[in-house]
Amino acid sequence: ADNVVLDGGGHKIQGYSDYGIIANSRKNVLVRNFAQISGFNTGIYFFNTNESSISNIYAVNNIYGVYLNNAFGNSLDSITSNSQNTGIILTSSSDNKISDVYIKGNSYSGLYLGLASERNNITNVTLYYNSNGLWVDSSSYNEMSEISAYSTKSEIGMYYLNSMQNRISDIS
Repeated sequence: ADNVVLDGGGHKIQGYSDYGIIANSRKNVLVRNFAQISGFNTGIYFFNTNESSISNIYAVNNIYGVYLNNAFGNSLDSITSNSQNTGIILTSSSDNKISDVYIKGNSYSGLYLGLASERNNITNVTLYYNSNGLWVDSSSYNEMSEISAYSTKSEIGMYYLNSMQNRISDIS
């Protein structure tokens, strides 16, 4: 349903299935306050879900921590994403805001933007000990600032492929 608040109240979700939380073709969904989401293929999955929010989440030991696919105008903040394949992934997702994120120990990429994910605003992100810190693939016109990528497993802090006109500032 649209206009839904899913407040975890500091509880955990653990499982062994495809999704911990999924919003498919929805609008104005708020997912917040989960102490842990673990054991899923994807911890939180927004598909074709717009003008929604994910806040105060700890995703660990999933394949993907938070995944936005064809999602527009969403806000992600206060997220910790550890020990997965990819911490946060956006594919074909634009006009989203990502802030106050800590991503650690992911085997592929900490933060991945791909398949024409454009005009996203990304600030205050720490990427620590991921194979690749920030990976931008075929995605342009994004604004990124206050990004720290260090101690990467493959020594690639930030990688850009077929991407142009991204605005980058205050990167270390």
